[in-house]
Parts: sequence; C-alpha cells; structure tokens
Amino acid sequence: MRKILAREKDGRERKDGLDTFMEYAAKCHTPKQFQRLLLYFREIVPYRCMVYGWGSPTTLAAARVGDIDYPRAFLNWYFSSGMPQRDTLLQEWLRTRRCQYWADVFSRLGDQFDPTYVKQAVSYGLEHTMAGGAIEVEGKVGSYFSLAMNSEEECRNKFETFAALVPCVAVAFRRSYAMPILHDEKKKEILKLLSWGFEQKEIGHSLGITERTVKKHVEVIKKKLYARNTHNAVAIALRWGLIE
Repeated sequence: MRKILAREKDGRERKDGLDTFMEYAAKCHTPKQFQRLLLYFREIVPYRCMVYGWGSPTTLAAARVGDIDYPRAFLNWYFSSGMPQRDTLLQEWLRTRRCQYWADVFSRLGDQFDPTYVKQAVSYGLEHTMAGGAIEVEGKVGSYFSLAMNSEEECRNKFETFAALVPCVAVAFRRSYAMPILHDEKKKEILKLLSWGFEQKEIGHSLGITERTVKKHVEVIKKKLYARNTHNAVAIALRWGLIE
C-alpha cells in the first residue's frame, strides 16, 4: 500500500511540475524569459546539449538558430554542408509531425541517412538525440529542437516528457524571438557587401562607419551563423536565404 501511495504521489508531483512548466511557457515572450525556460526544461529533461531554430519547413532555410552547449564545430559543418536538406531525422519529423528518436529512425531508415552525417554525429556523441517541435502560421513556419542525451536509457525514459513539452517550448521560442537572426539592417547590408567581394575597409567607407565597427559587426554575424570565417558566413547566409 505504501508503494502504491508513493507512486501516486510521484505521479501527482510530476503532473504538477509539467503543468507549472507549461504555464510558464505560455507566459514566456522575451529572450530572457525564454532562456530561463530552457534551463527549466533541462531540469525536467536533462539534455547534455541542445540546438533549436525556426524557419521555413518547406525550404528548410533557417531564420534564427540558437543552442545550449552544442558542439559549434558540428553546427558549422551541418549548416555549411547544407545538411538540413538531407537530415533524415528532420525529414521524418516534418513528414509525421511527431517527435523522433535518432536510434528508432535509424533502425527503420538507416539506408537513407547520409554516411558523413552519421560519422559526424557519432564522433561528437550526438547519436542519443530526440527531436521535435511545432509547425505554425498555416504551415509556413516551423520551430525545431534537437536534444542530445547521455545514453539510450535517458532518451527512452524522457522521450514521452520531451514529446509532451516541446510543442509549447517551440511556440514560446517563436514568440520570444519573432525576428530573424539578422533583422539588423546594418548587419544585413555588411553581409551583402561581403558577398559582393567588398573589403571591410571599403564597406566602412560605403556605410559611413569605421572599419573597426565593421569588424565588430562581422564578428557578431559569424557567431550567430556558426561560421568559421567571413566567407563561410556568407555561404551560410545564402543557404539560409538571409541575403540574396
């Protein structure tokens, strides 16, 4: 009887905790609040690292991307190589609109996985991954979250909780970060001029700012786009449709 009562108590506490989380997510509407939400999320689903973004579910062009402790080198490779268009896990989520676990999808569709992607994921310890999100605005905008756990057991134990919570986290993300990652017109103009082959000194002269200011903008751009260098930043921006 004590064990039964203990289980019932644990169940009530878990439900109360999830309800409290979803209530906070529903009120979340600023970047600062959203970052707190992700830390709260980590207490419930103890992910090792996470990457998230929103953009077009049709073209898979990202408008905004963020992460918590995700390997930056992997993300640079992933975005530079155009891997979103060949990511079987992402494609399966888009097809089914249901959360996915990397190992389950691989067991069914292993022959459709890009071999280089598998090699890279395993080398960075990202094979224990759960992914999901939400499609909004009449199917024109998708928010996607990919969480890497420490083991298969952790994924199995937390998958249902992740699936229950990630849709409200995705909506909170879109509400908190409604603008694309390069909504600053100055940064967009600098990136566009870089894509046309202008040097930073020339860009500064053209925009009426110092070369040092241009360099500061470029460093921010590289960080936001997970780019190795300026040329890489331009290539990623073109893939994401941030510049034409």
